[in-house]
Parts: sequence; structure tokens; C-alpha cells
Amino acid sequence: MNEPAGSDPGVVSSGGERREGSSSHTGGGGVATLPGRAGTGGASVGTGGAALGFSARSGGVAAAAQLIARRAKAKTNTTTDYSTSAARHFRVAAVDRGTRVFWGLVVVLSGATLFYARGASEQLASAKAAEISLKTGDLVKVTQVVDGDSVVVADPSGANVGVRILGIKTFGNKPERDAATRFGRDAVAAIEEMTKEEPVRVLVHSTEKDKHGRTLATLYVGDEDIGLVLVKRGLALTYTAYPVPQTQIYLEAQADAQAAERGLWGDEAVAARAVQLSREWSRGAE
Repeated sequence: MNEPAGSDPGVVSSGGERREGSSSHTGGGGVATLPGRAGTGGASVGTGGAALGFSARSGGVAAAAQLIARRAKAKTNTTTDYSTSAARHFRVAAVDRGTRVFWGLVVVLSGATLFYARGASEQLASAKAAEISLKTGDLVKVTQVVDGDSVVVADPSGANVGVRILGIKTFGNKPERDAATRFGRDAVAAIEEMTKEEPVRVLVHSTEKDKHGRTLATLYVGDEDIGLVLVKRGLALTYTAYPVPQTQIYLEAQADAQAAERGLWGDEAVAARAVQLSREWSRGAE
């Protein structure tokens, strides 16, 4: 006969035994296995395992993320420390440079001050020297022999005055490698010897001073003309570039010293130089 609508066809069989769909029959009082439900349980177990794996993986990712975050923070702190240190170093370096620049300017300004002070001092000394004048007949004391034709004397008031001895020219006393310098040194020694204990009388030239501010004069120790003595000894040449009243007397004394080979005239090389200089001075005076 026909089954009522809505009945479960797998529930009651024609023998009156109860069935569960396609489940296996129970035998010997055994418990029937329900594959459908077991599958569902297996699926549940599988789902739980997957959840556990996911949770484990999620925990590992979180730990890794925390580790990365800590490292990033440490790196940031290190970078910050480095930046702070670099900034501090830069500030110190900037201060050091500023200090060096400051002291450099101090040194430069000090040098400039000393330079201009020295220049002003020299100008003042030159101005004072220009104000001091010797007069013919003054008795002075030689305080320094600069070279064979220039001396410094103390005037009657005690002031020092530079004097250029008129009518002669000597070789310099430096450099020593020049063979002629020994005659320049001999001229200096001769003046020092002549003026050591004696006052010197001044005969000032009509042009009182040269471009260096020195007084142009003939100097006498007693009755001896110092310039003429040097020419006679062969230690000075007659300076004909600027003739003076004594020039002719000096030339005659020079010719005598040359003939007798006194002083520089006894050295062939130096004598040749002296002759050449005398010719140049004579041409310049013409």
C-alpha cells in the first residue's frame, strides 16, 4: 500500500526492524555505526585542528611583529642618539671654528696695530731727526760707525744725529763673501780708532741733509780730515758723483794710494772694480 505522506522510509522495514537510513544493521547486540554523523564529527575535529594551527601561526606572527617593532624602536633610538651626538659634535666644531677665526682676527689686528705703530714711530723719529741740525763748528762725539762713510754722532745737547761723510765712498762691510768687504770693515775700524777718545768737529755742507735725513758734512779730528785719511790709506774712494770743495785734494791722495798699492789698491780684482766705479761716477757728474 502507499506510504503516508511525510513518513520516513528508512525508519521501519517490512519485518518490523528499525533502520537509520543506510546505516549498517546491528548484529550481536553491537552498536550501529553512523557514518554520516561520524563524518560530521571528523569534520569538527579537523576544523578544530585547523583552528589550533591558525592560532599557533597567529601567535608566531604576533611575536615576530613584536620583535620587529622592538628592533625598529632600538634602531630609532640609536639613530636619535647618533643624530644628537652628530648635532653636538657639529655645534662643538662650529664653536671651535668660530674661536679659531676670532683669535686669527685678533692676531691679524694686533700685527696691523704693531705695524702701523712701528711706522708711526719711525715717522716720528724721522721728523725729530729732521728737526735736529748740526752747525759748522759743532763739537760732537761719534757714538756709532754705521759703515766707512756714515756715522751717528751725539750733538752738544746729547741728541743723536746721522752724518754722511762728504766726498768719499767706501765698500760695504757686508756680505762677507765679497772680497771688497774687508776694506769696508777696515774703514769702519779706522774711524772708530780715530774718534775713540777725541771730539769731532763738524763742517756742514751747503746742502745740509741728504734724502735719508743725514747731515752732509766733513768731519775733523783735530786738524785731520777723516775722509782724506781714509782715501790716503786706500780704504775709501773719492766720490766724484757729487763734487765738493775737497774733491781735487781727495783725487790727488787717491792717485798716490793707487800708485803705492795701499789698501784696496793692492787687490787686483777689487782695484779693477774701484776704477770702474770711479769712471761711472765721473760720467754721472758731467
